[in-house]
Amino acid sequence: MAWGRFRLGLIYLITPLDLGTEWGWVLLRRNFLNNDSGIDQAVKLAREMLSRPGLVVFDTETTGLSDTDEVVEIAAVNLKGEAVLDTLVQPTCPVSAEAVAIHGISAEMLADAPTMGKVVYSLMDAFKGNAFPVSYNFNFDRQMVVQSVRASFRHNTYIIKSIERLLGDQRQWRCIMETYARYHGAWSERHGSYTWQRLEVAARECQVEVEGDPHRALTDAKTALGVLRYMAREARYGESNI
Repeated sequence: MAWGRFRLGLIYLITPLDLGTEWGWVLLRRNFLNNDSGIDQAVKLAREMLSRPGLVVFDTETTGLSDTDEVVEIAAVNLKGEAVLDTLVQPTCPVSAEAVAIHGISAEMLADAPTMGKVVYSLMDAFKGNAFPVSYNFNFDRQMVVQSVRASFRHNTYIIKSIERLLGDQRQWRCIMETYARYHGAWSERHGSYTWQRLEVAARECQVEVEGDPHRALTDAKTALGVLRYMAREARYGESNI
């Protein structure tokens, strides 16, 4: 936005140029169209996630998007933003050209990377104890990790079940993307829900500095944590210690 926006009391002051953007209309809905319920939910959910001392924000890069694709990189950070896991992963299937175009991880880069058969033990260590894994698009990241573990441990149900348990119950709220969709406030009449936003959009609108290359696992995990913290600090819902 060319010359910014300001917050005064319980409303945002919207500049004329804001109204020429999608974010400007989101601000308008927040102020005047009674959209506070979504923001309320987002702030509470963000604070609830950050209140867990074992919070771990993880991210994956993959060979593709299907139910047979696998992880090629996984990273996780703790509440302080410190990396507790950061590694390439050699998959058992090829990396699609479409995926390489997004994250830049080629077959050559993965030639000497450890397989999930080895990485799984580092994953277990990162998510042990009272760890509470969350991510930006949790269901996707969780599923990709599980698919990779199944590909490497086809007949070891103990390892597969252990990873599924460590990654958490999908019925619990663990998705930063779903949380940010409520915060952003773009409602889809067609789908009857808030519209998901890409991580780069969330980072820009939450003024989160991206450290590293976008669409790499460690960078995206840190960025997602920054978005979560931003939502939790929403001033009009009271002071937060986050």
